[in-house]
This record gives sequence, structure tokens and C-alpha cells, in this order.
Amino acid sequence: MLAEGYMPFGKSRTYWRMVGERTEKLPLLALHGGPGAAHDYLTSLDDLAENGRQVIYYDQSGCGRSSASNPRRCTPGFFLRELQALHKYLNMDRFHLLGQSWGGMLAICFAYTRPRGLAGLVLASSPVSVPQWNDESARLLSEMPDGPRHALERGEVTGKRDTREYREALLQFHLRHMFRMKTVPRFVLKSLSQVGEVFSVMRGESALKLGGALKDIDLTPLLPGIEAPTLVTAGRFDQCTPKVVRTLLEGIEGSRSVILEKSGHLGHVEEREIFNNAVEAFLTEVETAAMGPAPC
Repeated sequence: MLAEGYMPFGKSRTYWRMVGERTEKLPLLALHGGPGAAHDYLTSLDDLAENGRQVIYYDQSGCGRSSASNPRRCTPGFFLRELQALHKYLNMDRFHLLGQSWGGMLAICFAYTRPRGLAGLVLASSPVSVPQWNDESARLLSEMPDGPRHALERGEVTGKRDTREYREALLQFHLRHMFRMKTVPRFVLKSLSQVGEVFSVMRGESALKLGGALKDIDLTPLLPGIEAPTLVTAGRFDQCTPKVVRTLLEGIEGSRSVILEKSGHLGHVEEREIFNNAVEAFLTEVETAAMGPAPC
């Protein structure tokens, strides 16, 4: 089953899409990253729907199919209010939440408010502190070969990022840490083709570090307030480095992690089957634990 529609949100509207039937399994609401991408690159999660778990996607305001009255007013708080409105609009009484990259930051903010019905939380390659993320990205840059490293450093210092030298060096960085597959699937390219103004507003002009509306945001103090069982995933070569993963695990009581050994930042695509199996196993365990022990 496929259902889709639009939620009125202020002077704009938010596109949503449901894949799969509602069953005894709780639905999974997926939050895309970017910021400024569209939900399409997450549709590898359709595999969960094929195994009986409904998956719900949406395009954040100003992204993909969702309009925005003024993309330059988009802030983390704005996107949180939109998510809260969608939660109410879709009448989600019991559900799981998955956030990938920036979507993970949004998921942390939402989970901290203890929304009605949140059963389990998955944070996939998620930043938690922007300063920490930028420091780790700088460390990864320092480990690159001299040629591309110097080209990227020059581009960042001068602001001249439209040169062939910079673009080729950035591609090498991305092949190491963002997406390590030789071929980019069409559903990922579909998201990339829809990136618009929200991307630069939220994260700034640099492709290597987060700035813009995300600059200096640190969600670490929120982590102890998250009560939902939590799974943290990351690629072995991810910008979501072991240090970032450790911050999440130490901050969220009882959380656990899965590391995707061959992946960069898009591990849910790069190791699709392993990722989806791990997520499904975790969500099933959460639901089983909530039912309590079987009667004697």
C-alpha cells in the first residue's frame, strides 16, 4: 500500500508518504538529512515495509516536494515545530523514529520532548555537537594525501570552491567518508537533484564543515533526557566518527551501537541489508520488551 498527501503548515505545506500496511508492528517515521535533501535517499527502508513494518517519510519544509514560504527563515526550531505538527496531523499514537545525519539531530530534539507514543529511536550517522563534528571532519581532512588536502584547505581559506582542483579533491574526500560505493543508486541521486536553498541556509557554504543555522549547536545536554530505547549506527569510515558515536552512547542511557564496517556516511545504502536487519531486530526487541514477559 502507498498513501501520500500534504499537511498544511503555516503558509506552506509538507509532503508525506506512507509505504506498507499498518500491522501489529509499529510504524517507523524516517527523518531525512541534508539539511535540505529530500526523503528519497532513505527509501532503502522500503525493505522494512516489505517485511510488515509500515514506513512513513516526509520532505521537510523547503525540501523535495514540500514548499516553504521563506527558506531563509528555516531553523532547527522551525523544523522541530513542523515535525511536532506532523506527529499530531498523522495521529501517531505508537511509533518508532529514525533520523539520518541532520535528521538524527532533529530526532534528538523531538525525542527530548518525549512525544506521545515514541517507542524506539534510531540515530543513523548523526551529529550531536556541531563543534565536535567539525573538529572530527578537520581531523579526517588532515589524514588525506597532501595533494587533495592542500586543495581543500586552500578552497576553504579563500572561499574559492568552484575550481576543478577543489571539486576533484572534495570528491576524493566524499569517496573516503561519505559514500564509498562505485555506483550511486538512482534513489540517492533523486535526493541530490532536489537540494535547494535550505541546504546553504542551514549548513553554510562549506562542504566540509557545518555552519549556517547549525553553527555552534550542541545537543549533548539533551541526551540524558531521552528515555526511548536507542540504537546508534555509523559507518567505519563515517564523518560520524567513533568519538561522535561515543558521545551519543555515553549520553543516552542504555543505548547501543552498530558499526557498518564497509561504509561511510550513507551506511543505510552502502550496507543496506545489514543496516535494515539490524534496525528491524532492534525495533522488534523494543516491541517485545514493551509487551512484558509471557504468562506462566
